[in-house]
Amino acid sequence: MATVTKMKPAEAKAKAIAQAKAIAPEVPAQIGQTPATDLRGLPDVFGRLIEDHDRHRALLAMLEATGGKGKDAKALFE
Repeated sequence: MATVTKMKPAEAKAKAIAQAKAIAPEVPAQIGQTPATDLRGLPDVFGRLIEDHDRHRALLAMLEATGGKGKDAKALFE
């Protein structure tokens, strides 16, 4: 069985934001403060859920930064 280790919380958050930034690299992703939790970075379902929420926070912030117009907005929304 493969051993899965916990990722550092800051690394997990950065990874989630990077996934969003890959869609529209020129658009800023200012998500601000995220909820403090001991779950961020865990390899289980709860850790993945936190990362998913971080990624969605970034996507929504980026979509807002586009003003909802243009090809970046469309790509982020999809």
